[in-house]
Amino acid sequence: MLAEFEEKTYEHYLTLELVCGRQLFAPGQVQESILGFDVALRSSSATFWRQFPPMYPWWRSLFHIPPHGTGLDNRWWQEFQNDVNRFPSFRFNCFIQAKRPHYMKRSGAAEYSSWNKPYFRYDILRHQQKSLAYLARKTAGKAVVTYASPTFHTNQALWGAASSRQCVQESNFCESVKLNDHNRYTYDSPGNAGIAHSDPVPINSVPFEESMERLSKQDPMKSNLAFLTYTGEIIDEAAQNLGPNVGIYKAILSTFSKTADHKLATALARIYAFEFLSNVKLLIGYK
Repeated sequence: MLAEFEEKTYEHYLTLELVCGRQLFAPGQVQESILGFDVALRSSSATFWRQFPPMYPWWRSLFHIPPHGTGLDNRWWQEFQNDVNRFPSFRFNCFIQAKRPHYMKRSGAAEYSSWNKPYFRYDILRHQQKSLAYLARKTAGKAVVTYASPTFHTNQALWGAASSRQCVQESNFCESVKLNDHNRYTYDSPGNAGIAHSDPVPINSVPFEESMERLSKQDPMKSNLAFLTYTGEIIDEAAQNLGPNVGIYKAILSTFSKTADHKLATALARIYAFEFLSNVKLLIGYK
């Protein structure tokens, strides 16, 4: 039985809980807090602009001329960089691959003999796993790279966990490096233990909270810009494992580079493109 809720819905509540009360935040929060907006796009649609009459006078409608708008030139990015370096020191990355599980309760289920009771499972996607495993290898000792999946499958249970801030406590975390050469992962309870398949192999990952606590004590890089640049470079290398999505990744970066030429802009573009195509959520730990 596939979980009733979407993967992104679970990821949203899990991320919200992680950034509330912990020294973690998503890169988008930096951009939003400094520039004052989260997403910006340019639309040439007359239908869209008619919704804003003061910005779209009648004569523009006659000639189908959309407002020009403005771009973020390098002076803006330089100011953005100065502000980023005034933030608390960035110390580590946390890459989370949220998974929507199947709840298996029938004795005829493929992995039932490994548990002899109801359990949860999710599939490991080859290109997704390759990119995560690469990130884990390149950032060993400097980042958490993990799968996360809930130990519930109904909308009611998700809302209960979200409203009581128990999503983290009621999730199972598995280090990505532990799932190389496997195509499925099963578990029956929260925490860090499960079984990798097809040939059943017991998996015990480092506890999620323990990993974050250990990494929070390491020395920061010389600046937050250096941290984001390093993160962008590692992600750019990992993105080469995205299989058929590599071309889309490069196209996104190419489009972005036409409007911005700055270290910080390039780093954030790489991060957002990778998150979008691999469905991975990046959180940054600070102190």
